[in-house]
Amino acid sequence: MLYPRPDSLCLQNWQNAVEVLRENTACDHSLLRVAYPTSMEIVAAAPPTDNLLGVGHRDHRDNNHYCEEVLNRRVMVTVQDADADASWDGCNERRAGYRAYCGAPLLWPDDEAFGTLAVLKKTPFSNHQLQSGQRLMECVALGMNAQLALLYNAQRQHYDSTHDALTGIPNRLLLAEIANQQMKHQQRHASELWLLVWTLDDAIALFRHTAHGQRDTLLRSITERAKSCIRQSDTLARLDEHRFAILISDANEFVATAIAERIRRNVRRASLGAPKISAPGLSFGMTHYQKDEDFDTWLRRSDAALQSAVAAGGNQTVALT
Repeated sequence: MLYPRPDSLCLQNWQNAVEVLRENTACDHSLLRVAYPTSMEIVAAAPPTDNLLGVGHRDHRDNNHYCEEVLNRRVMVTVQDADADASWDGCNERRAGYRAYCGAPLLWPDDEAFGTLAVLKKTPFSNHQLQSGQRLMECVALGMNAQLALLYNAQRQHYDSTHDALTGIPNRLLLAEIANQQMKHQQRHASELWLLVWTLDDAIALFRHTAHGQRDTLLRSITERAKSCIRQSDTLARLDEHRFAILISDANEFVATAIAERIRRNVRRASLGAPKISAPGLSFGMTHYQKDEDFDTWLRRSDAALQSAVAAGGNQTVALT
């Protein structure tokens, strides 16, 4: 699984490494590029104010011939003198006046490309410069890849601890975090918040007679159906095996009830991928946030509303105020 790229990559430390790399290779320019699906962006450069290839400069990936070669081959690429190699004609670095290049790949631990580290020179590398530059580049790239591994693992651990492993949606921990942020916002702006807790009717009996793989298919299908019914600002979470929750912001009881009914209808129409399984009914309990209560108290009230819906026969929505 490819985990989301961290928002913060501590690049101030990498800027120092880029500057040291340039100074110790006697090159005109050094830079760190980050690779995106279709583009490459310079996020650290020395000198940082270089107008040709400065921080923030972004090009389509197909335009960066040197960098593309590094990423495609997953190895260091060196060009001692681009004037002697016609295959480099037309690439951005060559057009910017750089004749010598040495670049190393930076990779996520799952082998997805993160970017490239490179030094560039406007005159050819001497043999000594090329050899010493390669050795230093290997050391710096090794350190940066180790940093990327730490960042990736931290991101993976955070993602795994806050998301449901089967469905990929937020779990109770992340729901509580998001809810606490929304509760603070509600107190400042007097907007209305609703918490819906819902379950599959007769889930225990259903799962008892369902193979493990079919049960997973059922839960994933129901989750996808539910996600398609909520707004972008809402949060769908899985609380336990067959109990889910939806945090609905800036909405009244009518909107919250309509979302619950839309999910119920959509799930009943679902094609679950398991021929002998029929989609279950859904019971919903919903409450709106009351000033100064904590998330656990609010969740217990929504759970109480859910129990009322189940006790009344299920496949219905009960709102408690």
